[in-house]
Amino acid sequence: MGGMGFFELPGMIDPKTHSMNNVYIALIGIVLSFILGFIATMLFWKDDTSKNQVVSNQDVTTKDTLQELIESPLEGKVLPLSEVKNEVFSKGYIGKGFAIEPTKGEVTSPVNGTITTFFPTGHAIGITSDSGVEILIHVGMDTVNLEGKYFTPLVKKGDKVTIGQKLLNFDLEGIKGEGYSVITPA
Repeated sequence: MGGMGFFELPGMIDPKTHSMNNVYIALIGIVLSFILGFIATMLFWKDDTSKNQVVSNQDVTTKDTLQELIESPLEGKVLPLSEVKNEVFSKGYIGKGFAIEPTKGEVTSPVNGTITTFFPTGHAIGITSDSGVEILIHVGMDTVNLEGKYFTPLVKKGDKVTIGQKLLNFDLEGIKGEGYSVITPA
């Protein structure tokens, strides 16, 4: 259609005879191009299913994205991240998750995976699950200021861990006594 699209159709009318034969032929061509384009798309289009692979029948399912079952790393009351008094967590800048107000000073592994980060102060642990999900467990708010006081790491960076394995013990009452919140984002 000479780059003009539908605006070219009036230009196809023969000015001497006012014949519309060329217009009808062009309209047939337009309709056929839509139909053939649709059929070609239906025949040759393939969805990229590599993003939706099932990694383990026990703990991973697929929908539109990979999802993994993550166990709770602490005993206590589950809270939405929006209730954490730190904008980095409450606004979801680090990622999706939840928070727990712990009733026991023990952190366990929520997944089978590898410890990828363990802060020297013991207040935060990074785990990458066997299927690639990255998880940060941050015990309390501003507890980095305790410089390791009240925290006893049970694993180290690079260790392979399993669901339910103890990762860290912490003195719940000691941290509260120092004036820090123990609400733990995960």
